[in-house]
Amino acid sequence: MTRRLVASLCVVLFLLVSDSAAQTGSTPFGQQVTINPGDSGSTQFGDLMILYRLDSTAQNMTCTFYLSAAFVGIRVMTKKSTVFLFKYQQGASKASGTLTMNLDYIPQVSTLSADFTYTNTPNNQTSTFTGDLIGWYIRP
Repeated sequence: MTRRLVASLCVVLFLLVSDSAAQTGSTPFGQQVTINPGDSGSTQFGDLMILYRLDSTAQNMTCTFYLSAAFVGIRVMTKKSTVFLFKYQQGASKASGTLTMNLDYIPQVSTLSADFTYTNTPNNQTSTFTGDLIGWYIRP
C-alpha cells in the first residue's frame, strides 16, 4: 500500500470512531469534550456516571449522578449556584467531591470542572479525577 492510501484509511477510521463516540454522548474517563447549548452527554468513571445537560441559554447545567446503575442524585447548576459538593454511596461504590461550573463569554471557554474520588471496595479500586469534564461557548 502506498503511504497516501494508508493515510486515507487512517483518516476514515478516525472519522468512524469519532462519529461513533459522538453518537453515544458518552466520553471515556477524563476526556474533555466541547458541547453546544441544548446538548447533553455523559462521562463514566468506573461505576460512577455523570450525565449533564446544558440548557439553551448555555448558563444552566443539569447534572445527574448514577452509581452502580442506580440513580443517586441530581443538581441544577446556575450563575448563582456554580459549586456542587456531593457525597454518594450505592452498595460498595462511593463517590465524593465537587463539581464547579465556570461561566465565561467568547473567546473564553466555559467549563464544568470536577474534583472527586471514586471508590469501589470489592475491587480495591480508588480513582481520583481533577480537571475539566466539558466545555462550551457563551455568546454575549
